[in-house]
Formats: sequence, C-alpha cells, structure tokens
Amino acid sequence: MTISRPFLSLACLLLLLICAEAHAQETVYRGKLSGVECNQCKKAIAKSIAKIKGVEMIRIVKQGANAHQLEVTLKDAKPVSRSRVESALAGADHYKLLSWKKVK
Repeated sequence: MTISRPFLSLACLLLLLICAEAHAQETVYRGKLSGVECNQCKKAIAKSIAKIKGVEMIRIVKQGANAHQLEVTLKDAKPVSRSRVESALAGADHYKLLSWKKVK
C-alpha cells in the first residue's frame, strides 16, 4: 500500500497543528488572599477573576486561619498585573489580595 504525497503532507501538517495546540503557552500566577470565609466566597472570587481574558483555571486553597492561596492559570494571555486582579475583585471590599506573582 502506498500513500500519496499530498495526503502525507496534509497528515504532517495536521499533526504539527495538533502538537502546537497541545503546547500552547500556559502562564501561572499565585497570590495570597484574605477575607475568604466560605465556599460562596470562593465562588464569588472565581467568578470575578474568570472575567479576565485568557483565564483557564482558578484554584483557591486554604493556607492558614486567615489566608488562602489563589492560583490562576492562563492560556496564551498577556501578563496579568496585581492591579488587574484587584480591579476584578473590586465589587467585594472584604477580599484582599495580599501578594501576586508569576510562577510559570
């Protein structure tokens, strides 16, 4: 069985496109939050931050009595500044972003 040259070229191009999509750049930021008291708080925070363009995943994990770690994963997005996240959280005064840094 022989494979035609155009078919082989098309198959290689398709494989390259699939690999490029699988390796799309992912950026991860971490920050510390205060004011998170319950699961409804986490949902409200996630809903606000999800509006930032490029956000793929949001994790909020308890880190102590009064602090939570916020991890935001973005795909193919521009850098997200601390002020942009604070702006997204502006509707809820009692959530405070204590730190913010790019980790990946």
